[in-house]
Amino acid sequence: MSPLNPKIIRSHRRSLALTIAPDATLTIRAPWWISLGAIKRFTRRHRDWIEKRLTVLKSRPLAPVHRYVAGEAFWYLGEKYKLNFAAIGGTVKLNQSAKKLILPAGGPRLSKKKIIAWYKKEARRIIGARLDHLAAISGYHYRSWRLTSAGTRWGSCSSSGNLNFTWRLIMLPPALIDYVINHELAHLRHPNHSRAFWQEVARRDPDYLARRTWLKKIAAPFIYKAPELIFPARYDTLIVVNNTN
Repeated sequence: MSPLNPKIIRSHRRSLALTIAPDATLTIRAPWWISLGAIKRFTRRHRDWIEKRLTVLKSRPLAPVHRYVAGEAFWYLGEKYKLNFAAIGGTVKLNQSAKKLILPAGGPRLSKKKIIAWYKKEARRIIGARLDHLAAISGYHYRSWRLTSAGTRWGSCSSSGNLNFTWRLIMLPPALIDYVINHELAHLRHPNHSRAFWQEVARRDPDYLARRTWLKKIAAPFIYKAPELIFPARYDTLIVVNNTN
């Protein structure tokens, strides 16, 4: 889709927002009342921003497209495991010494379903345990937590103290899982990315800068954080540029 011809979604909102999807589709979300001409001017005005991010997107490592055949690699806790099929047995098993993910025999659709279900089960177990541990030693109190299938963020924290984590976290090394959990726990006290927030993160994770850099380097195949521009619809001043946490 041309940078000057994005998909337009109108709703009851007060701002103009432009986002770029993993397939390079541009979407503008706009209030019902704003004119098409104003939307086109908004897009033209920020063409350089759009083209710069599209260039970055083209160089981004693509997420693996699994065919669910023997020998394919699947990530678990920062390590690759090769997919193998067992003639008997009904559960997914991990052979850590041989670095094998063993799956009951079945077609690609069934295999995908079983692997994702296994990832989610492991994510609930490991993320839940690490969350309880890190919250306890840090003195944080969260209301509840939920596992999601989010493909654009590792985690989030609501204003009411509810935490969300994508099951895809289970693919990352344990140190990065802890970094994401600490990041969201810190939002319980600071709901933004202010200096005070990062000081809170550093209090619990002195090496957070190295882990943050590490996460950015390896995140691309697992999750996509959409570049976004948000403008108030009544003004001509940029208020948010959100690329990463």
